[in-house]
Amino acid sequence: MVAWSHLPNLVSEEDIYAQMLDQAGTLVWSIEAKPVCRATGTQTNPSVAADGVGGCVVAWTDHRNGTKRIYAQRLSASGAPVWTPDGIPLSPGDTPYGDPKIIPDNAGGAIVVWEDARNLTADLYAQRVGANGVPLWTPGGAPLTRAGGYQTMEAIVSDNAFGVIAAWEDNRSGVYDVYANRLRTGEAVVGVESRAPGTLRVALASRNPTAGPARVTLELPEAVAVTVDVLDLAGRRVRQILRDEWMVAGPHAVGWDAAAGERVAPGIYLVRVRAGARESIARIVVVR
Repeated sequence: MVAWSHLPNLVSEEDIYAQMLDQAGTLVWSIEAKPVCRATGTQTNPSVAADGVGGCVVAWTDHRNGTKRIYAQRLSASGAPVWTPDGIPLSPGDTPYGDPKIIPDNAGGAIVVWEDARNLTADLYAQRVGANGVPLWTPGGAPLTRAGGYQTMEAIVSDNAFGVIAAWEDNRSGVYDVYANRLRTGEAVVGVESRAPGTLRVALASRNPTAGPARVTLELPEAVAVTVDVLDLAGRRVRQILRDEWMVAGPHAVGWDAAAGERVAPGIYLVRVRAGARESIARIVVVR
């Protein structure tokens, strides 16, 4: 199964369509594909999962009625919509921060995970939708994590027990780590953090691209003198943020404002952190 957003002409808004191919790559449904959602407003970034009986479930980001929400729809083996026309909402209005990921729930429905900003930072929420289109977990989505900071770039797999296991990038401690959690019956089972001790960790903790201020976090495995430079892609230094500043082991944050002082040109810049014999680099894209 394949799903995509489609712009029929330059004056229309994007809708969601899907197509099924057989093992030989031949189109199973009509050559025009099957409409998943043609509601008013723009529908984008669909994700699709097989329903186990020849059809599929599609989730997408939906901008109908002036709000941004996550919607889902099931198509039968013939490509006909099974649930409410144009899909069912899974998230509260205007809270999605990132686009949805979807996996089968192994019972004809699906589990959808998305980045959600209802708590003002990017958390992760999930919803299981039954084969009949009824959400089975907490209305509006069950939280995988509501930690401080940003949780992004999630990857999800089935736990083979009608639940989901998700892993994501997480900067709750001021540096980006990898965390994981499992949801079953809409409740978190366990949280796991993956860390690599004894290494210098550097990450961008602000919006990228940026038109001005940027924040870089670093985690030091030991007390050491730290130098932080901003370089262009040719390796030329355009700013020095820190020079041989002694820092204790643990998390730290440094800032750079691309619009302050002599404004740098738009482009890609490298924030190079040198901590003793260790070195790491974060990339920042500067825009106007």
